Amino acid sequence: MHAKYNDRVYDYDKNFSSAHRIKVLIIGVSDARDWANVLMESEYSDKIDISYIYSPSGHKELKNRVRESDIIFYAYPKLNEIRKLAIPESKLWAIGTKKFGTNSGIYYNYKGNDYYQQRTSIRKEFLELNNGMKRDWGSRYIDYIGKVIDKNHTVPIFTPSHKFISQDTVHFTKAGAQYFAYLFEQDLKHIFSEVNN
Repeated sequence: MHAKYNDRVYDYDKNFSSAHRIKVLIIGVSDARDWANVLMESEYSDKIDISYIYSPSGHKELKNRVRESDIIFYAYPKLNEIRKLAIPESKLWAIGTKKFGTNSGIYYNYKGNDYYQQRTSIRKEFLELNNGMKRDWGSRYIDYIGKVIDKNHTVPIFTPSHKFISQDTVHFTKAGAQYFAYLFEQDLKHIFSEVNN
């Protein structure tokens, strides 16, 4: 059911349909689909019109959707690729990486009084990738890890409502998307306010 939740975003590979909503183009792999779910779980869900493209290279509607979009979210964008695809940087926000452990079963089977307070370390390569993207994209970076990491470089396994954030340590459950929609509430207010200015 969690994979289906992420995969439902494929249904949004369509042209924009509403003239009265903020047109949001989301590009990229499953991390991009996770971000689409965060947006759909947010307070902006009824104010946005989402269009999704898995692979932009050769997509017949890319140019049209880029032109019509108000905001573009792209998972792991590279500047040379963005320029080659003629995606305006002024519309672009970079979606970052995330990782919640190595195997959810380790946490599922934990025996202890602090069950829902379990945290896991972020592997070095994910921290390096995240920090590199943060440097490259600055204030236009969607920093998942930055929202939950502590001084010991650990991140939570469960939401405050005691639900798994991720079923496979990478992708969001519905509860995980809802949690991050809450964490990004102020960021989304800032991002969407740019469209109205």
